[in-house]
Amino acid sequence: MRAVASSIVLLACMSGCASNSEALRTGHRYRLFFPSITLDTANGERIESVEVTVSCGRFRALTVIPNDWSAEVVSPMSDETILRASAGHGATTLWNMRDWDGTIIISVEDASCFNISATVGTTASQHAFNRSDLILSP
Repeated sequence: MRAVASSIVLLACMSGCASNSEALRTGHRYRLFFPSITLDTANGERIESVEVTVSCGRFRALTVIPNDWSAEVVSPMSDETILRASAGHGATTLWNMRDWDGTIIISVEDASCFNISATVGTTASQHAFNRSDLILSP
C-alpha cells in the first residue's frame, strides 16, 4: 500500500510540478516545495530557519506557519523580495521540511527575469538551494 501511495505522489508531481527546465508563466501562482535535507538527527540537528529570495516575483500567501515560528516578508527592493522565517525557540525547530512544503505561494511577475533561491538553516549548518533545486507546482 505504501508503494502505491508513493507512486501516486510521484506521478502527480511529475505531471504537475514545474522543473527548472519548464517555462514558468507570468501572472501565474505556484506553490514552493523543498528538496529533501539529510539531517544528523542522532545528534539532534533540526531546522531552525528558512529564507526564500524571489526576483521578478512576489510572495502571495503563507498557508501555514509552523507552530511558534515567526515569518516576515521584506518588501521588494530592485524587484527582489525575501521571506524570512525562524523557530521561536529550540523546542519548535523542525525534524524535516514537510511543514513548509507547499505552504509558500509565489507569483511570477516577469518570467523573463524570474529567479528563486532558498537557504535552510539548521542547528548545525546552512543548506543553500537555487532555482534548479526547488520545485514550483501550480
